[in-house]
Amino acid sequence: MIETIFGGHEGFVGTRAGFLSDLLLVSLLLLVPLGLGGFWLAKRHRGAAHRIVMLVAYEVVAVFVLIYVIHNLVEGFPPLGSDTFSVFNLVYLGIGLVHSVLAMAAIWLGARQLYTGYAFTRTSGAWAMKSSDRTVHQLAGHRSLLVFFGAALTGVIFYLWVFVVVPT
Repeated sequence: MIETIFGGHEGFVGTRAGFLSDLLLVSLLLLVPLGLGGFWLAKRHRGAAHRIVMLVAYEVVAVFVLIYVIHNLVEGFPPLGSDTFSVFNLVYLGIGLVHSVLAMAAIWLGARQLYTGYAFTRTSGAWAMKSSDRTVHQLAGHRSLLVFFGAALTGVIFYLWVFVVVPT
């Protein structure tokens, strides 16, 4: 049934990846402009717009996780280059491990940032942060942004490694 909804295993990027893998790639690529846009808005003290952009960015992450779960149910994990031990498999496992750790950290840090951003603005009233709360939120935001970009970058590298570089 799920295959019928997503039109089988044909991708739309032009690699040998399936539809859901291509959708994962697009969602990873969306994180970069959203993260940079949120950062730019925060630096210019446009709190309301920053809040909206960062909520959208986190929703992209939530949709990414949902797509990832559906992807593994439909297509399974991307195949290794071969059944035997090789450099391709070692790189596959290394990139996959780093990406997985960064992705899990990004989900946790993003949720924490959303919570503290909301809690800090609500305690100071009128959706404005106290200076000390802003500093805490800002420093954690810088770390979160680096982790999100790391997760997006390693996800794209993983996609390219599995579906472009590794021979079939």
